[in-house]
Amino acid sequence: MQASLLSLSPELVCEVIKDLPIEDARNFLSSCRHIYNNGKYAFDKICFRVLPVRLESTSLANANRIIKESQCCFLREILIRLDWVNDPLCRDITQENVRHNLARLLENGLQASNKCETITIKSNPIYNYHEIKAVAWAIDRVLASQAVNHFNVQIQRMTLYDSRTLLNLGKGFLHRVHSLEIIVCKWGPVDALNEALTLMTSLKELSFITDANADDDNDILSSDAISDLMTKVNSERFKSLTLKGFQTTKAQLQEILDPLKPSIKEIKLQGIMFHDGSFTRFVNYISDNLSLDDVSLEEIWENNGTRHYEIDNPMGFL
Repeated sequence: MQASLLSLSPELVCEVIKDLPIEDARNFLSSCRHIYNNGKYAFDKICFRVLPVRLESTSLANANRIIKESQCCFLREILIRLDWVNDPLCRDITQENVRHNLARLLENGLQASNKCETITIKSNPIYNYHEIKAVAWAIDRVLASQAVNHFNVQIQRMTLYDSRTLLNLGKGFLHRVHSLEIIVCKWGPVDALNEALTLMTSLKELSFITDANADDDNDILSSDAISDLMTKVNSERFKSLTLKGFQTTKAQLQEILDPLKPSIKEIKLQGIMFHDGSFTRFVNYISDNLSLDDVSLEEIWENNGTRHYEIDNPMGFL
């Protein structure tokens, strides 16, 4: 344990712990009695801000036990990880048990805290269709209950190719989705995503992230394709757009952002290559035309036709 951690005040320890999943918070506190004493209040209450769970019997049972035995009145998020699991969800009996156990967990968690407002589904390239179908079934079951608080759904790391499975999850589920992160590995069919976006009437945040292995420009989603997709979102609710790992121009980004002028408040660009020396023109566009609360520009590159180079301190252009 480093001395710098030992000097943390109780207030700082609580600030650190409240953003950690339960297992990480416990490990941090158990590493040192002094740290534990400083963070005991957070350990008792605030550290249960995020409850992670996997779709397997042991994980679901442990999560339900934590809710039953621990103070979870400050729980804000239930994180469902679609990792590779031991329980084969393709078997009907296992699938039924997982669905019901997950529904009970969601209902108990939402009832335990009036601050729990988010259910996050973190996808994995090796997940199977039965897993996300089980999650959608459990959420529909919880929606039928009159005893739960309002909550939103966010989906992380859904591949463009697998986004077609979203259409099979029902309008009630898609209406709850307020944040969607798409991993673009290779060019895939966008028709299903187009249709799904029209049903996500509460969508506020959308991210497109190019997979690091997709190094062929012909294999990744183009700015024109993203522009077409953005016409399907509810422009009155939409707040945040994130793009990582794309090549584009000021004109292409303007085409993407123009329909979102009434509501967009946040733009995040990372690993972006601007062609035709258009980065400065893009900054001028967002400064003059959009009312933004937050702009993040990281690893911005520019290609002026003869060479490409990384822009030093892109945030300084704002």
